[in-house]
Amino acid sequence: MLSRKPITSSEVLHELFEYKDGSIYHKQTRSGIKAGQRAGNYNIKYPVVKVLGESYKVHRVIFAMHHGECPECLDHINGDTHDNRIENLRPATVNENYANKRIYKNSTSGVKGIYWHKPSAQWVGYIQANKKRIYIGAFETIELAKDCMELVREMLHGKFANHGAYA
Repeated sequence: MLSRKPITSSEVLHELFEYKDGSIYHKQTRSGIKAGQRAGNYNIKYPVVKVLGESYKVHRVIFAMHHGECPECLDHINGDTHDNRIENLRPATVNENYANKRIYKNSTSGVKGIYWHKPSAQWVGYIQANKKRIYIGAFETIELAKDCMELVREMLHGKFANHGAYA
């Protein structure tokens, strides 16, 4: 289980790990771990590493190593939870992190926040902001719906706006 405790001091982290290109490596050999070995379990959505007996997400350890502490919520700018380069991590609120979500896999329209409404024969757009679902409108064409949704998303979410895919 992941620890909810604050991550230990950056000095301790720097004694235990070396950061290089979005990964951390063990500096010390101990109980089956060799110095220089990549740290963490990468077979899960968010890679995890043990620090002094507690499990933490690797991106949180990396952020703490660089900034001395870690905020409650971090965002992967490009959406790739295995891309833990420091330049891809930024502090965020829960709402900002949610705004940077990609399109759902089961989307039938292929456009984030838009679906086909059979009774009205129109494309309908919704967006989430501040934990509320907001109706944006009904549109004759998917292109118009997409343009409108992108404009609203930019206005509401600013630099955290994600239009459905990552670069």
